[in-house]
Amino acid sequence: MLTGSFTPEQLETLPARRLIGPIHFALLDCPDDVLASRLRARPAWRGNSAEANIADHQRFAAWLRARITPSFDTSTASAAEVADQAAAWVRPLLPGQEAPSQAVRA
Repeated sequence: MLTGSFTPEQLETLPARRLIGPIHFALLDCPDDVLASRLRARPAWRGNSAEANIADHQRFAAWLRARITPSFDTSTASAAEVADQAAAWVRPLLPGQEAPSQAVRA
């Protein structure tokens, strides 16, 4: 499992993409008000707490929500609970397992 902040399109255009099999995406998400609070709580040097930057993050989150399923809500679940949810989603994607019905929506 690879985690990070990237979109399906960013991986599809990489030259080495043809060397690996299917890629499945899931979204770690939270409501916009929680996202704004988390961004405001970051150190100023990160540059994320300005209202314009918060609005940009919220627009990007909405874009992701419209395109990627499943989504794991990080606003109320603990990190361990979210990790367990993600692991339960990943396990059937492993070779020899039945794939879940969720997929990236184009």
